[in-house]
Amino acid sequence: MPRRTLTPAPTAALAVLASIALALLTLGGCGNGKKKVLDPHGLHPPGMSNYQGFFASEGGVGRIGVVTSAPTASGALTLEGGGSISLVGTYDNASDSLHLTGSGYEFGGRVSPVSGSMAIAGNFTSPGDDGAFAVALVNSFGPHQYCGRLYGAGNSLVGRVAYVVSGIAILGAACFEAEPTPVALVGELDRSSPKPRLSMAGTSATRDVTLHGAYDEDADLSAGSWTSTGTAADASGTWGVAPCP
Repeated sequence: MPRRTLTPAPTAALAVLASIALALLTLGGCGNGKKKVLDPHGLHPPGMSNYQGFFASEGGVGRIGVVTSAPTASGALTLEGGGSISLVGTYDNASDSLHLTGSGYEFGGRVSPVSGSMAIAGNFTSPGDDGAFAVALVNSFGPHQYCGRLYGAGNSLVGRVAYVVSGIAILGAACFEAEPTPVALVGELDRSSPKPRLSMAGTSATRDVTLHGAYDEDADLSAGSWTSTGTAADASGTWGVAPCP
């Protein structure tokens, strides 16, 4: 597979990503529950805009694409097991809020600037469970989306993980089984070592989570370990991701 080049972004972008991650912590979670609508206060580029990213819940992960052209918006989900779902909705240019629905899914989020570009972060509800999503404005360098799984003791599946890489900045979400709130993740890709390393961290109502791992550029895969402190179980384990389907 050809080597993928990820152009570094200013470290200041992480501060913006952190604010988006804090918004994710207020979402309606990875389990069933009432949807909480974010207070939108971002900025949006004029005209038609194309975003790509991930959506994640305890039941699965996948890819989402969004096109906005106020006052309309559309989107499409690519499911982990195959198949796609079309979304239609609105984009409010005054409040920079996004709303999309389709086939029982309902997405709500807001636009925020990320190092000179734009990202939309929010939550969704679905017939199965609820979760989080994040998309970044498409440009010549990406973004790049990764989806995968969290494993606990005995290599048992304990949740899902997904993230978007924009330059060296990482914005993601970890959804643990039977927990209603996703853990919003913020981190960096360190390209200084022979094999790039990455680290992410985040906090939910029940746990503080840290993920560390390595990025294999040739295979376009990442894997590593995670640890957790707090009231939730599964204090440590492993994780692995590949490009979202």
